[in-house]
Amino acid sequence: MSRAILSLCTGAGIMDRAFIDGGFNVIPGCEIDSRMRAMYAALCGGQPLCHDIQDLLPIVRGEGFDGIIGGPPCQAHSRMRSMRVPKFPDLTEEVRGILGVVPCRWFIMENVVPLNLPWLKTVRLDAMHYAWPHQSRPRWFTHSPNLSPPPPLYEGTVDSLMAYPIVAGRIYGPKRGACLQGYPAFADLPFPCADLQLGLANAVHYRMAWAWAKQAWELPQTEPMRLWV
Repeated sequence: MSRAILSLCTGAGIMDRAFIDGGFNVIPGCEIDSRMRAMYAALCGGQPLCHDIQDLLPIVRGEGFDGIIGGPPCQAHSRMRSMRVPKFPDLTEEVRGILGVVPCRWFIMENVVPLNLPWLKTVRLDAMHYAWPHQSRPRWFTHSPNLSPPPPLYEGTVDSLMAYPIVAGRIYGPKRGACLQGYPAFADLPFPCADLQLGLANAVHYRMAWAWAKQAWELPQTEPMRLWV
């Protein structure tokens, strides 16, 4: 059975890297920011199938994947929406479109809330509350019912804190931020400091992504692919 998974809005690839390390063949689907695409190529290899998620649906329609992962921009769901017009819109509908035409065994999506979708009853919507000393905000993940949220991961040291991404990326420098995001080697990529900080600010913590990957890998391969919409 194929272990290929589709990644939406890949960012710099920290979440994808964890799934690659977990044994999956990750197909980068889309990423609109050219800086993120360059860092993704350095960290994970490869280029996305397209840049804009709105162009992805006809490319992957009917294709089957073991799973689908993604981290659409969070601005439409954050406090920023009341302060100014978000740079990126809410991409919930685009994600729903992909889940409605691409069969898969499981999926994990961040930042597609509030859903208010007909299939919400069949999917668990979980707020990931990691109350670290210097930052306490929910991380929103929507996932298929055959997965469950990983527990908080904290090893007792300052650098193992699962920092909220914007703290790791924009308040600390790349070295410190990369440690706080669980991927120290990211800071050694040959890119400007501002680009690295932005990549970290948009990332899912490596160890959180690894916990998702481990759980997804252990799902029975006999489970059929299905549409989730």
